[in-house]
Amino acid sequence: MNIKTISAIAVFATASFGAVAAQAAAAPVQDTYHYGQHLDIQKVLADNADNSMTCQVVGAHMTYLDSQHQEHVLNYRRMAEVCNLGE
Repeated sequence: MNIKTISAIAVFATASFGAVAAQAAAAPVQDTYHYGQHLDIQKVLADNADNSMTCQVVGAHMTYLDSQHQEHVLNYRRMAEVCNLGE
């Protein structure tokens, strides 16, 4: 192996590790809400709940960006949408 080959391998290895780190940083932070928790919500991207045909508490998930533009997914409990329909 000559110096050019070794240098090329080193450059590609460094770039590969950088790409893996960037993907890990881009993965949303998963969290479960607890009473009194401080939330740093800059922008809500999505808010959805599990489907239910009866008025009951269901699991819900909110995806949002914080003030540092890091994506988060917050898992919490709320009343099913059918409860708001008056049925």
